[in-house]
This record gives sequence, C-alpha cells and structure tokens, in this order.
Amino acid sequence: MKISIILSFLFICQNIMFAQQKDLLKSRIKEIKSSYAEIQEIGLNNCKNTSYVVYENNYTTQEKIPFTQTIKNCSVNDIYTVKTGQFNGDHWYSNVSIYYKNGYIFFIFEEGGGEGQKYETRYYCDSEERIIQELHSESEGSTDLNSPQIEIKENLRKHINQIIDLKPFNKI
Repeated sequence: MKISIILSFLFICQNIMFAQQKDLLKSRIKEIKSSYAEIQEIGLNNCKNTSYVVYENNYTTQEKIPFTQTIKNCSVNDIYTVKTGQFNGDHWYSNVSIYYKNGYIFFIFEEGGGEGQKYETRYYCDSEERIIQELHSESEGSTDLNSPQIEIKENLRKHINQIIDLKPFNKI
C-alpha cells in the first residue's frame, strides 16, 4: 500500500514538473518573440560592416573563384545587438542573423540554399545560450518553404556554439 502511494505521489510530481517546464518554455519563446519584435520596430542602426574574400573552386572547371563574405554588427541600443552574416560560394549561400540581449544569444535565424534547394532554421535559446527549440523548413525548386516547420528534437539543450559555427562573426 505504501509503495503504491509513493509511486502515485512520484508520478504526480513528475507530471507537475513536466507541466511547469512546458510553461517555462512557452514563456521563454514568448519573451524571445517580443524581443525580436522590439528589435524590428527599432531597426538596425549603429552598424559596422566588414567583408572578406574566400576563394572556392568551381566544381566543374576547378577554377578558384572569389566570393565576398559580409558581416554586419549592429548595436541596436544598450540592450540589443544583432550580427548578420552573408556567406556564399559556388552554388550556395547562407544568411545568418544572431540576436543578442545583454550580451547573450537568444535567437538565431539562418536561411540559405543552393542547387535549387532552400532552407530556413530558427534557433531559440535559453538565458545560457542553450537551444530550447529548433525549427527547420526546406524546399526544392520554386516550391515555397514548407509550413509548419519541423521541430528538431536532437539538438535541444545543446549550447548554440555546438550547432552553429560563430567563428566568422569574430572578425568584427
């Protein structure tokens, strides 16, 4: 009898904790969307641009072709900073926007494609820059990106640096 009461109590506690975690996730996502909207309303200002050239072999001719990579660092205000990168090569491109609040990454938006394919990924982070939600869409040809987005489960709770290479952003 005591064991069944204890097991019932543990089961109830586990369900309560799961519900609280779900509420915290929803609250954090809502906070991120609010911060993102605030940045969009203010606009990107106080920006510093830098660019560099990367040489990549053309896959048919093997000729080295220069591709300009551009990084922009914008201090939106005392709270928010946005870093954007436009990267490209032979038959591919990737645009990445990294959103910081008080010096910590809270959201990353990445889009890109090549060879007739497009993709879009959104990374939502907790206050320690760990991924709490990752959404991904992709398409081929002229097809629009699929909706709703696919939620990626295997990267949850990984630090954003484990998923996205942020080294190019250190150039600015």
